[in-house]
Amino acid sequence: MSRSGPGRIAPVFFFAVLVFVAAAPAGSSAQTGPKLASKSIAVTIDDLPFVGYGLDLSGIAVRTDRLLNALAGRHIEAVGFVNERNVLIPGEMDARTALLRKWIERGMILGNHTFSHVDPNATSLEDYQKEILRGGTLTEILQKGRPAAPRYFRHPLNHRGKTPEYREAVDRFLLASGYTAVPFTIENSDYLFAFVYAAAVKAGDRSLADQVKTAYLDFTNIICDWMERQAEDLFGRSIPHVLLIHANALNSDAGGEVLALLEKRGFAFAGLDRVLSDPAYQTADGYAGASGPSWIYRWQATLGKPSTMKEEPEPPEWILRKFEDLRKKAS
Repeated sequence: MSRSGPGRIAPVFFFAVLVFVAAAPAGSSAQTGPKLASKSIAVTIDDLPFVGYGLDLSGIAVRTDRLLNALAGRHIEAVGFVNERNVLIPGEMDARTALLRKWIERGMILGNHTFSHVDPNATSLEDYQKEILRGGTLTEILQKGRPAAPRYFRHPLNHRGKTPEYREAVDRFLLASGYTAVPFTIENSDYLFAFVYAAAVKAGDRSLADQVKTAYLDFTNIICDWMERQAEDLFGRSIPHVLLIHANALNSDAGGEVLALLEKRGFAFAGLDRVLSDPAYQTADGYAGASGPSWIYRWQATLGKPSTMKEEPEPPEWILRKFEDLRKKAS
């Protein structure tokens, strides 16, 4: 889901299909073998080492452990996308680097989310390419020697640039740099809920925090149902999905419940490499616009199907209001 507007959709075929081909399998996945389960999902987590919303380093460390425990407890090989600028904090660099090492030690893969989470829609091609290269420096050092570790990349905001020429140039650059660009199909607007949740926790309002968490879980169920149906309508079958969430206190505290919800919906957890090997992910990205929607909507454009993006369920109105109020106060 994108909050920056639906933009314009047109059936344009891009070079991007080449960089969505999965890299060779790396390490152990939650699911092994030649065939994916009929319902599979890969877990991807953006903005490592952590979106703290004012948390100190000790609080971030505790919540990182909690999130990793939820993932490792289900033998999930998640991919965490790192903004390395947020590691290079004076006086905290060693501790924040240690947080990233924990992800690797617990069986996760680190990916590149650019150095400072720049928006490609507002960045020159040359500067964006520099951000990509700089954004993988530390994560590659930390993962050096890991057998066949894939090099995953995710565009900040899931923006790919405003013009076909820009997008195609970035695709060529990623391919030449050995990166697999990672799409997503399911995203639950967790950043909205997480911002309100963090403010409630900071204010000591446990009742509100619990309400936010409940609303978050309910909305996750709603959006999963919606995106599963859109994919089935598009491809005539159930496809493996890629979940996008963020490293934050809400997912730390509710992560186990989110994963349990997915299991209850019948999902089996799978490694990203195996999910991206499904033929659906070889479909080109036909979206032309300034926002960053699910690849389901991008594929609708590619395959000449009507877009259902404007019909996507929204988070509860009260969450949206609180988010906007808090953001205004913080600005």
